[in-house]
Amino acid sequence: AYLAHELMNANWQPCFLTELADALSDAKLEWVASSNLPENFPTLTLSPEQIALQQRFDDPLMRETIKDMCITRTLRQDIFVRGARRIGRAVRDSILNDVSIGLNIPHDELPAEAEMPAGTASMNTEFYGPIVRMLADGPKRVGDLLRAVLKPGQRPNPAELVGILVGLGFAEPASRPMAAPGDSAMRFNRVATQRLLRTEKINRPAAAASYRMGTGVQINLLEMLAVEQLRQTEPNADQLLQMIGPPPEEQEGLRTAIETVYRTRIPVLRAAGVF
Repeated sequence: AYLAHELMNANWQPCFLTELADALSDAKLEWVASSNLPENFPTLTLSPEQIALQQRFDDPLMRETIKDMCITRTLRQDIFVRGARRIGRAVRDSILNDVSIGLNIPHDELPAEAEMPAGTASMNTEFYGPIVRMLADGPKRVGDLLRAVLKPGQRPNPAELVGILVGLGFAEPASRPMAAPGDSAMRFNRVATQRLLRTEKINRPAAAASYRMGTGVQINLLEMLAVEQLRQTEPNADQLLQMIGPPPEEQEGLRTAIETVYRTRIPVLRAAGVF
């Protein structure tokens, strides 16, 4: 279906990044980077031989074109801005050190490996393990995380820390890291839960508003129900089962899912300020 939609027409032709950048330059737009954070790190997207070829060119658009020839993907995801003002590494690192991030995953579920365009990359658990454990109770500043784990003489690289954890979906920037759960956000979540419960399946993906994170937090309807329960009372799988009312043959599996939510997801959602 995608092939027919995109390619089987008389006017289709490939569009390279250099051509798009040239077209957008009339609107004074300049290419900045990929919005897919890991793609901005050559060591995560290319083999050493491909990096060597890429480094032969100074033009960033030519480097991106070489990357396009080397990796398999469907579409590019790029950011263009007007009046781009480049900053040096020292300024960039200072800004990133002040960014706070919070976990999207249970702190003990950090994978040992992650899939990258260049293949499977090993997560340095000796480095990232302590960081995710520090994030278990809520968002922290990137600079504070790095100071806590780096050994004397090691150079901090906040861009890589943010690029890996946020780019792979393990963490998210937090707008108000010290804020309590917002009343308006919790009201929204309560109404959304009630409405979704009328028509949607219990595993329906959704998002919960978080004043602390300043964005939506990934969640499903079962987790939303558990959050609403815990805002009023203690964890009670029987009570939640009764509220959902599954057929008898599904009750045992749903009970297991509820207990997993209590154990693994609720701490993450609480740390993210969903409740």
